[in-house]
Amino acid sequence: ERIQAQGTPAVVRAPSYAATLRAELFEYNFLTREVKIEDRQKLMLRYQDYDIEAKQLEYQFAAGSRLGRLWARGPGRASGTLPDKEDQTFEATWNDRVIVQPDKGDHALSLLGGGTLRMQREGEFAARDLHLWINESPDPQAPSGKPRLRYRPLRMLAEGDVRVDSWQLAGTTQRAEVWIRHEDGAEADSAAARPATTQDPAQRQRSSQKFELAADHLQTQLVRRGEETIVEHLILDGQVRFREVRTEKAGDVPLAIAGDVVQVDHANTDFARVRVQGRPSEVSARGMTVVADAIRLNRGDNRIWIDSPGKMLLPATARRRDAGPARESAPAQAMPLSVAWGGRMDFDGRTARFLRDVHVSGSQRSQQGEVFDLLVMGHELAVTLNQEVNLSREKPPEDLDVQELAFAGGVYLQNTGRLAGSQTSYDQLQVRDLTIDQRSGRLHAY
Repeated sequence: ERIQAQGTPAVVRAPSYAATLRAELFEYNFLTREVKIEDRQKLMLRYQDYDIEAKQLEYQFAAGSRLGRLWARGPGRASGTLPDKEDQTFEATWNDRVIVQPDKGDHALSLLGGGTLRMQREGEFAARDLHLWINESPDPQAPSGKPRLRYRPLRMLAEGDVRVDSWQLAGTTQRAEVWIRHEDGAEADSAAARPATTQDPAQRQRSSQKFELAADHLQTQLVRRGEETIVEHLILDGQVRFREVRTEKAGDVPLAIAGDVVQVDHANTDFARVRVQGRPSEVSARGMTVVADAIRLNRGDNRIWIDSPGKMLLPATARRRDAGPARESAPAQAMPLSVAWGGRMDFDGRTARFLRDVHVSGSQRSQQGEVFDLLVMGHELAVTLNQEVNLSREKPPEDLDVQELAFAGGVYLQNTGRLAGSQTSYDQLQVRDLTIDQRSGRLHAY
């Protein structure tokens, strides 16, 4: 019925289970198929492709080779290779307890009292309490006559000082909820279409971006497609800070988002929608910065819009003040243009339209050191860029700049020149409509 071994240490070898054990106490019940292991210092168990270290461990075998129940107390560590990915290793550590038990047809893994999960090529996830739900099912790709099981993560809940660190994402939050959807059909199609390569998958990601985030609460749904894990939906809540710390191309202006709530839907498609809320919220990307209470983006429509007052900083590269052919090669240094409005803003990728109480300000320095401060006020404004910003493309346009500003509905312009602390010029203009060619400095007024 039962066998018990005690020693300093007791050593047990079980070839039929591919297991080796060193501990002070080992007990196995043949009727219940329960194992109990204890060691005041540290027991060491090798089971198939797994290494486990703990002080107390109990395990009840399930029928066949399916996953059973596990309880481990005290600080511990487990490592090995993933059951369905023999070339990928993992390591799990905990400070208090680890529990594996059935839950509604799946299995729930809990690392309590400070748990960390590390996976090769995936990164590291740590929290005070970490729960992972795993689906166990027959592997359809297993050789005929050799039943084999595969294990797929379905969802995860992490609470307390949550930290994630991977090649593409690093961040902290107090609570994280993750759902994972597996695409079997897409996985098979992708595997069939993918050309043969010997390159390490980790190396194939080295040219991609990396993001850093901080928020009180994170919710996300991921799509597992072949070897890729893609974000499908994302909600960040509470003191959100999201910024790009490694850009796709060296020299690119990084993306940065700040607000109270950030929601992204269908992030893995060309129809992604983003909503940023806060008082205020702020989005910076590729040389443009927008500040408002609510900012919305639709990648499918290639549109960004704000239905409330706000402020936008527009990109600026070196601009020429039109002073004849002799000075054609002498560009002026310009600061980004600041646009504030009291109604709404709509941007279609090439033209941004601002309504009600529009204020534009900016500065420009000539080669001689003279600084020109510009202020323009009007009822409506249309700002046209020199290139289209396509939200569906990962690669942003180069040398993005303002091409034209078109004011309407009563316009007031003021331009002041300064040199060495003294005013050199002062211009005023009041017209109905005004168009400014930002590259040449030409004005066309009605």
